[in-house]
Amino acid sequence: MLLSQSYIIIRTTILITVVKRKHINARTDYIKVCPRDHENLPECIKNSITELMPKLKVGIPELNIPPLEPLDLGRISFISGSSAANLATNLTDVTVWGVSNFHVVYLSVKNTKKGKTFRFKVEIPQIYAEGHYEINTKLLFIDLKGEGKFKTNVSDYHFDCTLKGNVINDDDGLNHLLFDKLGCKLNIGEKKILLEKLFADNPVLEAATKGIIDDNTEALFHEIRPGLQDAVSEKFTSIANQITKAFTYEELFP
Repeated sequence: MLLSQSYIIIRTTILITVVKRKHINARTDYIKVCPRDHENLPECIKNSITELMPKLKVGIPELNIPPLEPLDLGRISFISGSSAANLATNLTDVTVWGVSNFHVVYLSVKNTKKGKTFRFKVEIPQIYAEGHYEINTKLLFIDLKGEGKFKTNVSDYHFDCTLKGNVINDDDGLNHLLFDKLGCKLNIGEKKILLEKLFADNPVLEAATKGIIDDNTEALFHEIRPGLQDAVSEKFTSIANQITKAFTYEELFP
């Protein structure tokens, strides 16, 4: 009797796993797989990403992937200091538009003992972001303290990244590629930032401060770059792992 019950439980578990995997695969035929021995694996992966972009733009509910357009970065905090800018800022409700227009200009794949390491360079022509700021900052000789809505435009946005993947064996004995946190170095071209209501009760000071901020955006972005890199890395590592955990390593790289 006990053996019979065990057999039924095992058989039911296997059946549920198979049905679940068929259900996932049936709805994810938009993911192009790349054979391990592909003569140009990096190019195959780049093409796969390009074909996946329309789905990533609107989100993939069956893989629990939120939309890239707009991209919700939530909260970003910065506490840093330099001779140019002493910065203590919280950004909340950060929403970004334009991320889905990214283009992978370079990608390399290296096999490692634990899995695969991907190095790539991505360019985004234009990004617009907005949210709520709380700032307590000294920029040159002016103390900036206040809160309100911020808006920023960035052009020629590009970053170089390293993504390390480890093949792990799950409880069902299946292999999956799990990524460590994405490491990125961001580079930003032209940029403009607007902090609304910073000195709402003093129009003259507000206009003067806007001019100083416009002249020193490089110093400000230099200070916020680490926090921004961290937020972007967290978001895209999560997206990558949501995709790879839905498939076995052998399914993604047959």
